[in-house]
Amino acid sequence: MSALRSWRSNASTIRRFVHLTRALAAVLLWTAAARAQVPSFTGVGDLPGGTASSTALDVSADASVVVGESESASGTEAFRWTVGDGISGLGFFSGSSPPFSTATGVSANGSVIAGSSNGSDGVERAFRVPLAGNGMT
Repeated sequence: MSALRSWRSNASTIRRFVHLTRALAAVLLWTAAARAQVPSFTGVGDLPGGTASSTALDVSADASVVVGESESASGTEAFRWTVGDGISGLGFFSGSSPPFSTATGVSANGSVIAGSSNGSDGVERAFRVPLAGNGMT
């Protein structure tokens, strides 16, 4: 009789262990699935007038601003992209010859963009564009 009680007690303990293990496994699998994210891509488009080409060269810390270069009607041109405004060209230095600019960096909050543009003498020079500013400086 004592052996039967001992077996029943062990069987009950084993069943509780199995249920607990299953519950723990379900929680772990659900948590892992909830954390797993499928990568997605958002195209930023390209500037009008040029060949369908754009290259992202930097992104702000919160991913709200993307900068890079794209072919426009005037040549390779620096761009800024935001969800709200889409892609917009940043232009060139006055008299840029040949017309070329590229945005290679953006601040963590997306408020300042840095890059380079050809000057009127064809020499590439650095620029910065504040988000609320008046163009390249």
